[in-house]
Amino acid sequence: MPISGGAAIAPQDVWDILVASQTTPGTIGYQLDHQLDLAISEANKWRFEASDDLLKSDDADAGTVSDTYELKKTIAFNPTPALAIDTANIDLRIKFQLQASVTAGAVFGKIYRDAVAVGTERTTSSAATDFTEDISGWTPGENINLYMKRDGSEASGVSRNFRVYAIIKSGFTEPTW
Repeated sequence: MPISGGAAIAPQDVWDILVASQTTPGTIGYQLDHQLDLAISEANKWRFEASDDLLKSDDADAGTVSDTYELKKTIAFNPTPALAIDTANIDLRIKFQLQASVTAGAVFGKIYRDAVAVGTERTTSSAATDFTEDISGWTPGENINLYMKRDGSEASGVSRNFRVYAIIKSGFTEPTW
């Protein structure tokens, strides 16, 4: 992923740097939080734009036999230092897969932000079905949740491959020569 025309860096590497607890003296997070405050203007902050670049995932199966929505998966959105994040521009692409155990019943899934529904209700009554949704307005410290339920039939449901995608861009510009 080129950043302002520079060398490529994997989105996972950027995410790991941003979310790491780097608050002790001598670390990047400490320096950004305590020494470089004035150097980071609004135009130079990191922006998260929905894309197909994987940031985080929870691929394990999670099942349900509930007739009401229940929390099945959570991915914490905790990029740090918050000082370097453009909180007005956080758009994430969220993907997940649902599968019903029998074709006579349906299973439902919906994306939530800290237990408040923000996504579109998705449903399938067949084999594994992939769903994708771009959701904006995220704030560091929030949780990205996947809730599931079944339709009250004998069906059970499974979710898997709960993934968050975005490209991380910066307004930092390279010097001209």
